[in-house]
Amino acid sequence: MTKKKLTYGKYLQLNKILDSQHLKSEENGNQVHDEMLFIIIHQAYELWFKQILHELDSVLAMFKGNYVQEENLGTVVSRFDRIIEMHKAQDWWTNDMATGVVKDLEGLANHKGSAFGDLGLDKQPTQQQFENNLSKKWISTNKNSPVFIESESRRIGRVTIPNDMLDRIKTRIVEAELNNVEVFDKPSDLPPGSIDVMVSIRNYHDAKPPRDQLLKELYDALKPGGIIGIVDVATDHPDWDDDTHRLNEQVVIDEFTANGFTLEGSSDMLRNPDDDHSIPGFTEGRHTMDRYLLKFRKKG
Repeated sequence: MTKKKLTYGKYLQLNKILDSQHLKSEENGNQVHDEMLFIIIHQAYELWFKQILHELDSVLAMFKGNYVQEENLGTVVSRFDRIIEMHKAQDWWTNDMATGVVKDLEGLANHKGSAFGDLGLDKQPTQQQFENNLSKKWISTNKNSPVFIESESRRIGRVTIPNDMLDRIKTRIVEAELNNVEVFDKPSDLPPGSIDVMVSIRNYHDAKPPRDQLLKELYDALKPGGIIGIVDVATDHPDWDDDTHRLNEQVVIDEFTANGFTLEGSSDMLRNPDDDHSIPGFTEGRHTMDRYLLKFRKKG
């Protein structure tokens, strides 16, 4: 029996794909030229969506174990990079929005945003120089592009994010009618009993002890029965390890339970037994470190 030759067209099922554009305007006897473009663009979008789901499914599969295999992290990053490139290639966001700009505030401030964030970096700029550097970046930004800003807090080492920028973010939320988004500068600003779930990822260790006032504010902001999740980097040190910037898991549990929370559970999904707890928690490899995940609930 002779095996049929697999051609490019058959492999890609081009006949089926190229016969999938049916103009409704043509069926109605009044063809609109740009309808073909509309159909092809949106069909292409759907194919890219399918590929993105394919990439995400593969990443989720790698995270299903008790902990993430270190050798898979490069693959995870590569597949997320591929997703980003697909966004850019398809220009999903209008008017060059696929080239949205990420403002690296920590890079401009020469600081990683934590208590030891200046280690290994050049001296921080003055507040005035930081704002000048930020202004230069802002002026060079395409005004039709979105700007993504991330920071652990308003303060980055010895400099602070300008009030004008924070005010503009708040104004933009109102202008865009993002009615499901609110901005709060500190936990004490949160309305009492208003929050269902909070998540803190590698932030709790940065709060200076004693942390009772912070925990009271978080407790008060949660609804009865509300949940707060804590992710932080593990250490063998009995408390806070200055050298590695890590906080002992039991210290977190003791502080939360002493302030009214109930420890409802924990997860090993971010655990990494290969981490010997000697690497500082603020280094580039922090995403592969041994981390604990705790779930606390407010009594309700």
